[in-house]
Amino acid sequence: MTHRTKGSRKRKAEDEHDDDSTNKKVRKRTNEVFRYDTLPNLSVAEILTASRFGMRTVAISVGSGANQKTFDAHEDLLTSHSDYFRAAVNGSWKEATLRNVGLDDEDPEAFQVFYKFIYSGSVFSAKEGDHKKKKAASSSENDDEWKRLASCWILGERLLSTTFKDAVVDAIIAKHHVKRQYPIGMDIEIYPNSHARSRARKLLVDLAVWKWDDQTLEQQLKEDTSRFEFLYDVAAALGKIRRTGCQGASPLDGTTCIYHEHEADGKPCYKTMFR
Repeated sequence: MTHRTKGSRKRKAEDEHDDDSTNKKVRKRTNEVFRYDTLPNLSVAEILTASRFGMRTVAISVGSGANQKTFDAHEDLLTSHSDYFRAAVNGSWKEATLRNVGLDDEDPEAFQVFYKFIYSGSVFSAKEGDHKKKKAASSSENDDEWKRLASCWILGERLLSTTFKDAVVDAIIAKHHVKRQYPIGMDIEIYPNSHARSRARKLLVDLAVWKWDDQTLEQQLKEDTSRFEFLYDVAAALGKIRRTGCQGASPLDGTTCIYHEHEADGKPCYKTMFR
């Protein structure tokens, strides 16, 4: 039996406090009051006419049928966070003239997270009731937020938004640290929508290598051969550790920038845009 000293309990409490502080900065609940951190005292209507973001706005229709939702956002913000929108409103596309962009195949819920992010710098992804069964407390199998975060990352990839993808990655790490959970099955969504050198892939592999317990790892390797590419990456990473004998500290406990794409894309970290 392992006995914790008073000092170790104190350090654990301090670590959890630090994790919670990080979580509150990056990852928020979807039902929290949406405050635009850059203009905290203005209403949504006032913000849409605020000169700080420019005077031009774009209407974005997301989804189709009864689920369609329309968002009005400032052009300068959209184009600074998304190469897709930069091409849409500044190029020869009809959207540049109509000032309306249609995203019929996208999820309004995921887009709302993106919409709030470009104004606040936070990822509003958590909902009450996301975690349904305490008996699976360490995994993602009964937690809808992991699926929501995967959808948000994929949206960021489609919108060519490095800032949003990096923020979602930080939200995944923050959730892991605060809730002491790890995602299982997120690779099913991320891998088909990412390239081989994607930083999100590296994050999922590191979570499996450093945080999955032996039972989870064995179960995943045995039961689901359809995820060959992901499981191959996990096995290769484990093999490298075994060959070199270099275990050391988990990379998940260091700076999250190792999982960001902004450097490879030659862009600033999203955090610098919301100071």
